[in-house]
Amino acid sequence: MSTILETYKVQFSKRIINKRTLKLIYSINDVLDQCIADYKTVDEVNNFLIAEINKVLNGVSSSETIISESMVSVVISSDTTKFYQDPNYSPTASPDYSIPTQDFKVIAQAWLSYLQNN
Repeated sequence: MSTILETYKVQFSKRIINKRTLKLIYSINDVLDQCIADYKTVDEVNNFLIAEINKVLNGVSSSETIISESMVSVVISSDTTKFYQDPNYSPTASPDYSIPTQDFKVIAQAWLSYLQNN
């Protein structure tokens, strides 16, 4: 797990803005960061990120599409997860970023762990 986090240079932090503590993720890609950070609670990560990833990896669905709070469209397939900064993206358009789905799951699980423990 840590090798994947190192590969993507994933780091977690807290920042206080206007007397609110925000939990943040930083990696090698801003679109990935924004998408992950949009899921701010343990329940949101479990129900909207990890559950959708697992549906695809467990063969329940061939693909799933989610749109994050900041309007990042995420298309999850068994091998690759693609990120589009436009909720109305064209399926033929090149993604703004893509990552192996197994790696995306590891990063989502690390975010979940960070939220649970901090």
